[in-house]
Amino acid sequence: MTERPVPQDLTPAQADGLACVVCHADYLTVRTPHVPVGRSSTGSQVFACVPCLPAQDGDQR
Repeated sequence: MTERPVPQDLTPAQADGLACVVCHADYLTVRTPHVPVGRSSTGSQVFACVPCLPAQDGDQR
């Protein structure tokens, strides 16, 4: 996994790893596959929904 730059204007839920940093999906209520994409300014791991990630070269989405 390559960590991407994470925006620093995250909501509290995003900064705590409880919501997608792209689409704001709340992982406590929405069941969607998600992967770690970096760390917030507080050091917490942050996540993005798999469908929100840009396709990688050779990726068959």
